[in-house]
Amino acid sequence: MKAYAALLRGINVGGHRKVPMKELRAMCEGLGLSRVRTYVASGNVTFEASRAPTEAGLSEAIARTFGHDDVPVLVRDAATLRAIHEGNPFDGPGADPKKVYVGFLAARPTKAAVAKLLARDDPDAAIAAGEGAVYARYDDGLGRSKLTHAVIERLLGVDVTMRNLNTVRTLVEMTE
Repeated sequence: MKAYAALLRGINVGGHRKVPMKELRAMCEGLGLSRVRTYVASGNVTFEASRAPTEAGLSEAIARTFGHDDVPVLVRDAATLRAIHEGNPFDGPGADPKKVYVGFLAARPTKAAVAKLLARDDPDAAIAAGEGAVYARYDDGLGRSKLTHAVIERLLGVDVTMRNLNTVRTLVEMTE
């Protein structure tokens, strides 16, 4: 058995696309996943399986179970999750985990798209690219930056699912 994390995007935001965590765990167990655990209501699930379920399969199960079509899901194994966490250039002594985010990439963006993102000038944010992720530090907080999640996605041309540093650290711990 191998450990994985599934990251659901856009659920339980502002009372929309509600997915109760207890029911999400039950759905995952019904798919044959074991040691299923959730972390915060924003859609983080860890589990063990002999092989990873497909992201599309999990998204379809969410649609059947909760009636929410098109909930993007990213699945990462424990080693990949740890590598992405360790590649974060903004995680170190003095890092404010509320201001540091990891953007998990659904696909590999072009080199030109990454260059365009990295060239983006925002005096209140710093951005870096890694393997399978982008990293952002928002000095005045995410809510005040012009380098929003939507801007990052548009510039990269791929779906991005953002998690703050605390969440990523916890998911790494939960998959080990």
